[in-house]
Amino acid sequence: MNIEERLRYLGQCHQAVSIMLENIKHRRHNPLISFGRTILPNLQDLSLTMYIYPELLLKKLMMLKLKSLLIITSSNLESEGIDGLSELLSTCSLDTLMMIQLPASVEDIICILELPELQNISVRFGCTAPALV
Repeated sequence: MNIEERLRYLGQCHQAVSIMLENIKHRRHNPLISFGRTILPNLQDLSLTMYIYPELLLKKLMMLKLKSLLIITSSNLESEGIDGLSELLSTCSLDTLMMIQLPASVEDIICILELPELQNISVRFGCTAPALV
């Protein structure tokens, strides 16, 4: 399923407490403008595994009770990603943010750690080098 289809299904998951989404892909030329925000009122735990940084998905989800967010991505963070993460953090009561970026740059990590919304949140980073073949 592409990201648009997943958002449609997520919109029906009002009672979900924990969601794991893997292998999420979307077309960069289709920025999900036609989708409103998907509200997940009871979601407390979200795990995302994406080939790109999930800034568009984060901007489309409203999760007021979110406590734990895990992001695994093989993409470098872009300025839109910082904005999406910052917007999400300002609308929920997150306790733990865990990011695994393959590979991660020092600049990306510093940008995230400088977000004012992270003052009271436990942040963990995992970084790996590309596999040697």
